[in-house]
Amino acid sequence: MYSFKNKNYGIVSVSFLYISALLGAGFATGSELYAYFYRYGFLSGTVGIFISASLFSVTAYKTLGIGALNNTETYDDFLVLLFGKNIGRIFSLASVFFFIMLFSAMAAAFGELLQRFIGIPRICGNFMLCIFSFAILKRGRDFTAKTSAVICPIMLAGCCMIGIYALCDIKFSIFRPIVIPSAIIYTSYNLLTSTAVLCTNKCSGKKQALRIALLIFFAVFSAGLFAGAITTDAQSIFPIYDVLKSSSLMLYVYTVILVFAIITTALGNAYCLINNINCVTVCIFGFLFSLLGFGTLVTKIYFIFGIMGCGLLAGILSYRLK
Repeated sequence: MYSFKNKNYGIVSVSFLYISALLGAGFATGSELYAYFYRYGFLSGTVGIFISASLFSVTAYKTLGIGALNNTETYDDFLVLLFGKNIGRIFSLASVFFFIMLFSAMAAAFGELLQRFIGIPRICGNFMLCIFSFAILKRGRDFTAKTSAVICPIMLAGCCMIGIYALCDIKFSIFRPIVIPSAIIYTSYNLLTSTAVLCTNKCSGKKQALRIALLIFFAVFSAGLFAGAITTDAQSIFPIYDVLKSSSLMLYVYTVILVFAIITTALGNAYCLINNINCVTVCIFGFLFSLLGFGTLVTKIYFIFGIMGCGLLAGILSYRLK
C-alpha cells in the first residue's frame, strides 16, 4: 500500500491544470485531431481518442502514485527515479526544450489567429501572447494554475458544443489499425508536459488520484470526440475554422475556445519551465522560436518529441506500484 502526501490543489483544480496544458492550439484548431486521429475516418479517430484518453488517465494515476511512493518533489526527481541519473538528465533537458517549443507554438498560433481574424501582422500576435504570458507568470505559479483552471471548463464545453453542431454530417468508414500507433505518438509527446504538471501537485489518497484520472479521461475523450467529429474532411492549419466559417454564431464560439486553448497551453508549458528558467527568458525564447510558424512547429517538432515521449510512457506504465 502507498499513501499520497498532502494535496496542493483539489481534484478539479489539478485535473483542469493537466487538461489545460494538454488541449492546446493543435487540438483546438483540429490540426492535431485530424493529423493523428480523424484523417483515418470517424470510427478510427474515435477509437484512437479512446486509446489516448485511456493512456493519459492511467499514466496520470501512476504518476501521482510513483511520486508519493518515492517522495519525489520535482519533475527532474521523477525522471531520475524512472531512468537513472544520466538518462534522467537527458530526458529533463529535452523536456525543457520541448516546453519552450510548445510555448512557441502557442505564440505562433495566436499570431496566425489574429492575422486571419483581424488582419494584425502575425509577428505582433506572437509578441502579444508572450507579453500576456509574462504578466501572468510574474504573479507566480499558483496564479498561473488558477487562471488555467478557470478557463479550462469553458474550453471543454465549447469543444462539445461545436462537435454537436457537426454530428449530422459525420461519415462512417471502416476501422483502420494505423490509428493505434498514431494515438500512442500523440499521447507520448503530450505526456511530457502533463507529467511535469502532475509532478508539482500531490494528492491526499488513492481515491483522489483515481478521481483525477477519471476526470482526465472523460475530458480528453469527450472533447476529442466532439471536436474531432468536425475535422474528418478538413486538411488545413485551421480545419475546424474552415468548417464553421459559414456560421457566424458557431465561428464566434469557436474563436473563444481557440483563444482559451492557446492561452491555457502556453501557461501550462510555462508553468513547467519557470522552476528552471526565469519567465523573462521563457518569453524571449518563446517569441523567437514562434517565428518558425505554427505549421512548422506542429508538423516537424512535435513528432520528434513524440518518439522521446514513448520512452516516458513506457517507463511510467512499466513501473510497479506497491
